[in-house]
Amino acid sequence: MDHNHPSILENLRTIANLNPCRSIQDLLARTPYLTKLGICGHLFSDSENLMFPNLEFLRYLETLKLRNNYLPRYPATLREVKFPANINRLTLKYIGIKWEEILESVRKIKKEHNWLKVLIRRYQQGPCVEV
Repeated sequence: MDHNHPSILENLRTIANLNPCRSIQDLLARTPYLTKLGICGHLFSDSENLMFPNLEFLRYLETLKLRNNYLPRYPATLREVKFPANINRLTLKYIGIKWEEILESVRKIKKEHNWLKVLIRRYQQGPCVEV
């Protein structure tokens, strides 16, 4: 394999329980046709900042699951997060995002993509909520 030009994994459609290490962005760049992605692990820095890769380029991504290893002490923010346009199912577990901010982000996504129906599951606060 030529490491200067890593191969594209054209047939890979699902990645589950991906650990968000430093090289995650490089791996995801090689999987442009992903439809389902699960990121599970340490999603916050020591200073409680959300460490989230840019996923906007994953044009075919429909399902995204984020699971942090622990509930953070302070609420996280989604302001810097850019979701792919095709997301229609979003699952968040132990993320510690204020409910109002989740709804704000979903409204923003729906505004940009009127046909988009987003389902958010927040295990800490009960059953699924459809917006």
